[in-house]
Amino acid sequence: MVEMMMYIVLSVFLMSVFTRLYSRIIIDYKENITFLKHTDYAYRAFEVLKADFYTHTESFALNGNELKIRKSDYIAGNEIILRQRDQRLVYQFGSTIQVLCHDVMDVQMNVMGEVLIIKLIFSDVTYERSFKVGK
Repeated sequence: MVEMMMYIVLSVFLMSVFTRLYSRIIIDYKENITFLKHTDYAYRAFEVLKADFYTHTESFALNGNELKIRKSDYIAGNEIILRQRDQRLVYQFGSTIQVLCHDVMDVQMNVMGEVLIIKLIFSDVTYERSFKVGK
């Protein structure tokens, strides 16, 4: 009878240890997936911005956290507006909206001379990139 109780106590102890270990592994996995997802979102957003900033661009105007980009007349509407809407970074071409990035907590844009600095702030990580916007 004592041996049986010892096996039960030992098995409950081992189950609790393995359950804690498994739950910690799952928590780490979810945190790593979130970090990689945010890294991918920021990379994609910065690559799209780089391509758009350096092709057929006439002028930039930063008004608060809203960037207006005047493009050549081959683009419908001639003007693209980059802004944060809810937790997304979006391009607005007239009434058309293109989502560049999800899960963004805050977007900060700043111009220093001929350099535009864009900072994407996520819940767990912050990415910053600069672009030369002067002619």
